[in-house]
This record gives sequence, structure tokens and C-alpha cells, in this order.
Amino acid sequence: MSMTRRELLHYFGVTAAGLAGPGCIGWTREEAIPVDSWHKSVCRFCGSGCETRVGVRGGKVVKVEGLQEGWNRGRLCIKGLLNREILYVSDRAQYPMVRKNGQLVRVSWDEALDAAAAGFREAIAQGGPDAVAYYGSGQLFTQESYTANKLFKGGIGTNNVDGNPRLCMASAAFGYKSVFGADEPSGCYDDIEHATTFFVIGANMAECHPVVWERVRDRLRTAPQTRVIVVDPRRTPTARDATLHLQLRPGTDVALLNAMAHELLRTGLVDRTFIDNFVTFRKGAADAPPLTREDFQKFLEDYAPEKVADLCGLSSAEIREAARLWGISQAVTSFWTMGLNQQTHGVAANRMMMALHLLTGQIGRPGPRPSP
Repeated sequence: MSMTRRELLHYFGVTAAGLAGPGCIGWTREEAIPVDSWHKSVCRFCGSGCETRVGVRGGKVVKVEGLQEGWNRGRLCIKGLLNREILYVSDRAQYPMVRKNGQLVRVSWDEALDAAAAGFREAIAQGGPDAVAYYGSGQLFTQESYTANKLFKGGIGTNNVDGNPRLCMASAAFGYKSVFGADEPSGCYDDIEHATTFFVIGANMAECHPVVWERVRDRLRTAPQTRVIVVDPRRTPTARDATLHLQLRPGTDVALLNAMAHELLRTGLVDRTFIDNFVTFRKGAADAPPLTREDFQKFLEDYAPEKVADLCGLSSAEIREAARLWGISQAVTSFWTMGLNQQTHGVAANRMMMALHLLTGQIGRPGPRPSP
């Protein structure tokens, strides 16, 4: 392709508009393209992890399609479908370049690596190991992240290692660690086929994780009685499929979740056997002294739906209905992303999402799972 990145992005937009019909995740079928070999891979544009198969011919990628046997069932969104095209845009970097006299000039790999090493060596000589830093990406493989950490922490001797995953997932990671003792979400995508209620908060899955959302919509098509609760200040494409859309005021997520917990306990829509056997109430750190369920209920008295309704920009009836739909469900699968994580109360919001699952025993079996 001879287009630039800017032209390609414009092409994305035009193409996406053509595919904007409800549930349309696909592409016009191409004529058969000769392929020498197929290779399994994973799309790394977002965190969904769609499985792909890559067709190679003459040392070049000529086709990328969804893997039918993968969890995504052969589906790819517009970004995944263009994994092939983006490799060959005209302004893609294809070789190392070093700036000389104000202009980027093509150089050999040896010269580029020498220039990078010299820059690091000079900075460290002037300011010590902490004068340099490494900023990575959530798209790195485990081995790549390990190597970078080994180089900067073990070799250079600096702790200045960071990446965009901290902004994305620090709240969820700390929430999981403090609630469950491990940063590892339970469950899998197959839980979607067992869910009877989906609770989506701080996420616009239809646009940001469309292939996952298509699996949710598969469930809605095969089990029309399945409910969807969407918590989002905006009327998003995700909210179009909602049984209940809570358009709360931004930044009031924790108050809403506390109010739902209050209502679940008040109405008895909790799993007391599960709580007695598996749940310990604590305030703050995991090593804080345990509290009773009564202590927790007393804390939640300030979050009764009628007390937080105005704060959240909702009616108390809407909050009660959200809690009721959660409480009567046989299997709640919850999804959240940056709308919950990237806020000043992100850890508290994550903890309360997990608390709702634990209060109702919605975890540890097919269907129910908290899914950041």
C-alpha cells in the first residue's frame, strides 16, 4: 500500500462507518489469496487477545484472519482485520535512523545501537543510574518485559522502570491483591455463555472491545432473558443493549456500588452461607483486624440509595433496581475497564466490584466472574 499512516487512519474511519450496523464484525470477502504457510498468532491492539492466523507468502504477510478455533470464533474487529495492511503503510519505520545535522539519516543497526548506548553511557556518567529510565508497553510479551527489567534493574541499577499498564491496571491489580491475595482475575471467556446478567461499568465494550461484546450479544440472542446493566454517564453503543442504563455523575462509582451493597444486604439478596464460609470483612489493608457483617452494614448506612441518589445523579429507584437485578441473578459476569480504573478512587471501586460478587456468591463457578 502507498498510503501514509494519516491516510490509513482516515481509511479506518470510513471503513468503520460502513461496518457500523448492529453486531457487524466482518469484512468483505476477498478473492482467494495464495498462501505458502499459515501461522497462529494473537492480535495485540487491545487487551482482548483475539486469536489469529497469519498467511505468509514469499516472506511477506498476505492475509490475517480470525482463528475459527479461538475464543473469538474467527471474529476480528476493524483493527485486527487491518493487521496486514498496517505492516506496509508507506511511512512505517523499516530501518534504524539517527539524527545528524537536524535530519534523520538511515544507518546500520550497529551504528544505531552504538549511538543509543553512548547516550545512555553519557547520561549515567553525569547523573548516575537514575538519570535514565525505561518506559514499556502492555503489548510486550512476558519475555520482552523480563529482559528489559533485567537490563535496567539488574544491569544498569535503576528502578526507573514503568509502562502504560500501570495507568491501565494498577487499580485492578491492587484491588485483586488486597481482596483475593493474588493479582489474577478468575474465570474465562466461556463464562459469558453461562451468565444470566452482565454488569458493565466504566467500559464501552461495543466500541473498545467489540469482539468480546459480540460474544455477549451471542448470549443475548440465544438467551433473550439475559439482562444487561450498563453504568456510564454517556449513551454509548454498549448502552443500546442495556436492560438498565445508569447514567451516573462521573466520579461517583464508589458511592453507587456502596449503595448497591447496602440494598443487597437490606433486602437479604446475599449468599449468607458463602459469606460465612469464605468471606472476611476488613477495613483497609489485608492484615487489618477482621470486622463483622454488622460492622459492614453499619458503615453502609450512609450510602442508602436515597442518600446517594442526588450525588450520583440517579434516582433511588434506579439504584434499587440495579441491586435487585444483581441479587436475583443466577450468574453475574461483570466487566470494567479504564472508566473504573483510571480515577482517584480506582482501587476502592475495584474492591467494591469484587465485594458485590463475594456478598452474593457470584464467583468460582461457571458464569459469575469479576472481569477487569
